[in-house]
Parts: sequence; C-alpha cells; structure tokens
Amino acid sequence: MLDVLDQFPDKIYPEPNTGCWLCVSSNNQRGYARLSIDGQLVTAHRFSYEMSVGPIPNGLELDHLCRQTCCVNPAHLEPVTPFENMRRANADRERERQFYCTNGHLRDAANIYVTPGGSRKCRECARLGRQRHREPSLPLQANGRRTHVAISEELAREIKYATGTVKEISVRFGVRYNNVHSIRAGRSRKDL
Repeated sequence: MLDVLDQFPDKIYPEPNTGCWLCVSSNNQRGYARLSIDGQLVTAHRFSYEMSVGPIPNGLELDHLCRQTCCVNPAHLEPVTPFENMRRANADRERERQFYCTNGHLRDAANIYVTPGGSRKCRECARLGRQRHREPSLPLQANGRRTHVAISEELAREIKYATGTVKEISVRFGVRYNNVHSIRAGRSRKDL
C-alpha cells in the first residue's frame, strides 16, 4: 500500500485556475480516473478521499463539486446520496442548456427567436439548416457565396435528359437543386 501512496502524487497535476488535482492515470468510460491498488482497479477520487478524509459513509457516493470527473482533490469531493448527486448533475446540464443550444451556439437575445408555437429556436441552427436544404452541394466561391450558372437552352436540354438523381445532376452541372427539379418536372423551360 505504501508504494501506491508514494506513486499517487506523481499522477496528480494541480490545475492552478480551478484548484482541481487532475489524475492522469487510465480513465473508465465515464471519465473517472482509476488506479491499480493491490491488483484491483479502484477509482482515484474515492481512494484520494479515503486516504485524506476517511471512509465514505455507507449509502453515500462522492459528488465532484468542481464537476471534473478526473479531479481527486478531497476538498472538491462531498459525500452525498445518489439522488442528490443525480439532482446536481441534472441541474448542471439544465443550466448549460440555458446558455447553449444543442449544437453549441450561444443562446442570447440576438440568436434566439420564438416560434408561433411558443418554443425558442436558435437562429444560427435555423440558418445553417436552410442553407443545407436550399443548396446542398454547390461549391462556394471565395466570397462565401454559392456558384450559380446561367441556364442556356442547350444546358436545360442536357439537364432534362440527364440520368441520375436531381441532386447528382445539380452537382454535375453546377445548377441549383430547385432549378434542376423545375426543368425535369416541366415547370420551367416547357419548350424543351
């Protein structure tokens, strides 16, 4: 046991801004650092707490007050009930969702709009979605705009009788998806 105690400080790196002691040993799937003690894998934060503070009371688990699962600073660990631990974790996730959309865009007054149904939507996500839907695969010019081609009668005839999906034809000829669809459906260039 003494060998592990001697090696443990070598695996801890103090983070000066937060006070976390980050353990750099192997992590499990949920991000908790692990140590091999007497041939058994144990979570490093539990080991650190038990060596520094004492045993964890029955029925309680350690909550990382700093929310860093690889932190082993005993001052950042608090024994709580499993229910309280989950409540705190869910509150953190909810708080994060209040500030960022699911794609990571900041939720502020300039980037949020309210739909007629009353839900809040991210303007940036909506803009990107419209952009993908409208012009899914036309190349960008240097100024960030899509490349468009004037459709001559000859080009329209080639589009009308080309084989492949509308998207493939759109990419092949560098013509907007909607224009290809209109030509092939006979809504535009009816004279062909």
